[in-house]
Amino acid sequence: MFLAPFLHTSLMTGTAVAHTRDDGLAKTPPMGWNTYNHYSCAPNDTTVQSNAQALIYLGLADLGYRKVTIDCGWTVPGRLKNGSLTWNETWFPAGFRLDSRLWGNDNCFADAATVFPNNQYTSSTSPRTRYANMTKALDAQDRSVLFQICEWGTWRIGNDIVPARRSIFQTLNQAVPQASYAGPEEQTHFSMWAILKSPLVIGGALKDDWTSMGKTSLSILTNKDVIGFNQG
Repeated sequence: MFLAPFLHTSLMTGTAVAHTRDDGLAKTPPMGWNTYNHYSCAPNDTTVQSNAQALIYLGLADLGYRKVTIDCGWTVPGRLKNGSLTWNETWFPAGFRLDSRLWGNDNCFADAATVFPNNQYTSSTSPRTRYANMTKALDAQDRSVLFQICEWGTWRIGNDIVPARRSIFQTLNQAVPQASYAGPEEQTHFSMWAILKSPLVIGGALKDDWTSMGKTSLSILTNKDVIGFNQG
């Protein structure tokens, strides 16, 4: 069974080796949906809303898939005259001026219409330094913020994957040093990711104008026993 198109890019360690923080966030591997694997850096307002709604009517939200992440592509390539980032008005004509009451209290979402993070940095700077500085800045806030970003992402130990069998096994091999913490391997992508305590972030299209997820894939993603093991 081959699920590379349907699970997001992360492969992580077991909780025994994770560096945890006492802020109440991500106590178990996060679950949700991410735009990147299927839509790459070309998501849009319609596809994001369609897939987010599918999490609800397919019953995925009830199982814990509640985080919706818009990956690369929501910004325009350049910056405003004042150096700030802004969203792509062609793909997201409604912008990101969302009322904070639409979101639950278990995560933090930036209002991209008014808050423009400056992510410029010198590529030669050690990521350890950059991430430490950002962590300190987040700690100084009066609310808990889950720091989830590529490269040194939450729970992450492997590279991005692509929809190819070789990529699954390449990523699994990166987890071999963690085998004593992650437990035995299984036959399917979903089971292996669950055993390794990876965030269960769906990367395939759940529903849009051209695609809808098949019953077989959906039945795998909604397996309560496997999800329970991952979240336990």
